[in-house]
Amino acid sequence: MLWSVKTLVLSVMFCLSASVSAKSADRNYWIDRYLSVSYPLKSIKVNSPFGSRKDPFTGERSTHSGLDLQAHYEDVYAMFDGTVQKIGSDSRSGHYITLKHGEYVISYCHLSKVTASEGEELIAGDIVGVSGSTGRSTGPHLHMTCRYKGEIVDPYTLFIYVREVRAEAAKALGGTRMV
Repeated sequence: MLWSVKTLVLSVMFCLSASVSAKSADRNYWIDRYLSVSYPLKSIKVNSPFGSRKDPFTGERSTHSGLDLQAHYEDVYAMFDGTVQKIGSDSRSGHYITLKHGEYVISYCHLSKVTASEGEELIAGDIVGVSGSTGRSTGPHLHMTCRYKGEIVDPYTLFIYVREVRAEAAKALGGTRMV
């Protein structure tokens, strides 16, 4: 069977366009994957980790069921796609917002301002509030608590997950910089 030049050119063009479409779809997947996660602040510095610590008010050993991050009235971001489950204020957490992300429930506490609404659907990176020093607080910071299937877990594990997802996506997109 003899192939005409036109048929060969069309065949090559079809194969190339299919390859470009596959690469484009793959690229879009990795861009979406990168954007599916977010750190809660632009910069992460842990002031007080999860677990046993000296209570800053009493000086006694106590269990810190969350994580304190350095933040001075900065935007706070949703870490994952999810729904605003609750917005409230109390003497301990101050102004807070609680988001449900599948099996995870994350609370962002001591906020000076909440910017989302109860029941609102959010995507990773949406601003949920502004850090502050409301409630039982020694100064401006972001306190986070995290529950997985109802059990309290260390929120830092989520930061590791965000870092790994972003690094994997950056590498797939041709970058090597850790994010």
